[in-house]
Parts: sequence; structure tokens; C-alpha cells
Amino acid sequence: ITWHENVPSEKFHVSTAGNDTNSGSSSLPFKTIQKAINASYNYGDTIIVQPGRYKEVINYNSKDILIGSLYLTTNDTLYIDSTIIDGNNIDTSIVTFNNVSSFARLSGFTLQNSGEPNYGGGIYCDNSSPILDNLLISFNEAFYTGGGIYIHYQSNPTITDVNITYNESGGNGGGVYIENNSSPIFNNVSVSYNESDNDGGGIAIYNKESAPTFINLRVIGNESNWSGGGILIGYSNPTFDTLIVSNNETGNDGGG
Repeated sequence: ITWHENVPSEKFHVSTAGNDTNSGSSSLPFKTIQKAINASYNYGDTIIVQPGRYKEVINYNSKDILIGSLYLTTNDTLYIDSTIIDGNNIDTSIVTFNNVSSFARLSGFTLQNSGEPNYGGGIYCDNSSPILDNLLISFNEAFYTGGGIYIHYQSNPTITDVNITYNESGGNGGGVYIENNSSPIFNNVSVSYNESDNDGGGIAIYNKESAPTFINLRVIGNESNWSGGGILIGYSNPTFDTLIVSNNETGNDGGG
């Protein structure tokens, strides 16, 4: 029996027409996603976000909660494009996970327009293993590494049905950067048209204890100024099952 088994779960609602002084019910929704996160408990709560553009960055605050668009309740993929968390060019990751387990989940959003944080323009994942599914992560930047997603320090997220495209980094991993004993699982993920100023235009993987798994991965049209236009593998042990690598470019070694 785990510590959270008997904790009752709550459901909160967010709408662009809401107000953060509301209760967060379906009839009186909050206006911002972060307000709903702050109102939630540590485990098992669900936050349902109505379609619209939310100009904010969010932090799960180490809470094992589920945040989803109406895709979550309808399986309609149109809600992915119409429910947008827009970083509004603020120099902070659009979504931050610190110390969450696989009970945390983010589902059915577009994450776009981060500013230029040091790490993880779209998603910053530290010592965390959330479920990330049905996301479009695009037009984000990182000053150093992980323009789209930064996965760091024993983080093992499960990433499914995600499109990571047109992100940039000033260092390594224009689309995705993985390091420090992290072993995420990618399933049906596309990493396309991302750029890095150094290594790994699409994906960069470092540290010999990192062992990510990629199933049905497409790495297309990425570019790096130095090595690994598509994928850069350094001192790590990835596994690939069904891989397409096409039309990637590099200024030095390893276009693919």
C-alpha cells in the first residue's frame, strides 16, 4: 500500500474565460493552469484545460498530477493544436518537472514560444519520470542544451505520440538532450527540423549510464553546426527499434 492510496482526488478546470479567484469548478474555472496546479494536492488530481492560448509557463511543483486538454476526455487530436501553452518568450522552460513520478502526466497540448532558458525550452525534466503524450513541442529555444526537451539526472519519462519540431539550442540537442543516468522511453516520436549550434541537431545523448529506448522514431531534417546532425551519441547506451533518419545535416561529422 502506497502512501497516497487513500487520498481523494480532485478535478480542477481551466478556461481562458475563467478567473483565478474562482473555485476551479467546471462552472467557475480558473484562468491559468498554474493557479490550478497551486490549488491541487500532491497526488492524483486532474486538471482539465479548455481550448485556447495560455500565455504562461508552468511548474508541477513536485506534484504527481495529471494536466490534460480535452484530448484527454475525447481522444480528438484537434485539441492538441487548439490548446496552447505559449511561453510568451519568457526565459523559463514552458513546463518544469522536478521530482515527480510516473503518476504525473501532461497530455494533449502544443508547447511553443519559450524564451531562452539555459536548459529545456519546451520541457525541463529533472529527477522525474512523467508521462508525456500527444504533444506538439515547437519553436522553443535553450541557451545551452535541449531546445525542445531537457532530460536530466535519473529522469525516465515515457514520451508517446509527440512531435518535436523547429526548436533550437545554443549548445547541444536542438530537439532533445538526455544526460546523467537518464533512461527515457520514446514511442512514436518525430524529431524534425531542429537546430543546435554544437552537437546533436535532433537528439544529443550523453553519459554512459544513460540508456534511452526509442521505438518508431523519426529523425528528419535536423541540423547541427558541429557533429551529429540527426543524433549525437556520447558515452551512452541507447536502444533503437524501428528508426528513420533522413535529410539531416552537420557542419562536421555524422550528418545522420
